[in-house]
Amino acid sequence: MSSDRTKDGQGFFLPQPPKRDDTNVNLNRPVSRPDGRTARATGRTKQFNPRVRPDFLDRFARAQATEEERAGEKITQAYFLELLLSIYERAQGEEFRPFGLSEPAFEAASAIAGHMGWSLSVVIEDAIAARYKQFNFAAVNKSK
Repeated sequence: MSSDRTKDGQGFFLPQPPKRDDTNVNLNRPVSRPDGRTARATGRTKQFNPRVRPDFLDRFARAQATEEERAGEKITQAYFLELLLSIYERAQGEEFRPFGLSEPAFEAASAIAGHMGWSLSVVIEDAIAARYKQFNFAAVNKSK
C-alpha cells in the first residue's frame, strides 16, 4: 500500500484496486448510459434569458397553457417562442419550417399529420420511434 501525508500528519492509505477477475463484468460497459435526453435532443444550444415584467410572464404562461390544451401535448417555453416567431415570420411573408425540416420532409410530415389527425411533433416522434425500433436499439441498450 502507498502512503501520503495529510496536513495534520496522519497517514492516509489507499487500498490496491481489485483484480479484474474479482470485479463485476459490467466494467466493459460505457461509463454513461443514455438517459433519453440524447434521443429527445432539440438542437437548442443557445441560452436565452430575457427579463420581463411579471404581468407579461403571467400572460405568456396563460397563452402557452391554451396552446398546450389545443395541441393536446406539453409545450416548452422554447418551443412556444418558436411557434410565436413562426407566426410573426409568416405575417412578414417569410416561411418557417419547424425542426429544421427540408421542404419535402416538411410537406410529407404535414400530410401525415393531417391524415392521422396528429400534431407535427407527434409525427416526428413517431418516425424517430419507428427507426429506433427498426435498428433494435432498445435491445442493445437493455443488454448493457
